[in-house]
Amino acid sequence: SRLSFDYFIWVDADTIFVRNPVDALAALGRSPIHVPLELNLSALAGDCEWRGVSLFRLRDLFRDAGVANQPYLSQSAFWIVHREAIDAVYDLAFQFRNGARDKGIYPARGFRARVRDADAVRQSGGPPRHGSPSCLGER
Repeated sequence: SRLSFDYFIWVDADTIFVRNPVDALAALGRSPIHVPLELNLSALAGDCEWRGVSLFRLRDLFRDAGVANQPYLSQSAFWIVHREAIDAVYDLAFQFRNGARDKGIYPARGFRARVRDADAVRQSGGPPRHGSPSCLGER
């Protein structure tokens, strides 16, 4: 990366902090990347859609992309990536997105859903819910 930061931290614009973060980098441990793994796609008994994409198709897409471990859904608005890993993370993300598009799957549709969520927030005055896919129930 050409930027002179040691870490890149993504915090979604609609994130609400209930207290001051003590040490955001502690989540990394010794890893160059922190992404909360929220839903084990390998453990699903039944399929359902999340933001217009079948979770089974998404799981298969991860496997086709070479993910050898159990694939997880990460809906989180909090990612940390060390500068030395940012180019690899960026490249892998776009390879995944392009591979999905080649198979007729558009995982980026979630962004449009988030924009619709933001519009609903402005109208309702409350933050959007970023819970589990509705077919799995709320967490």
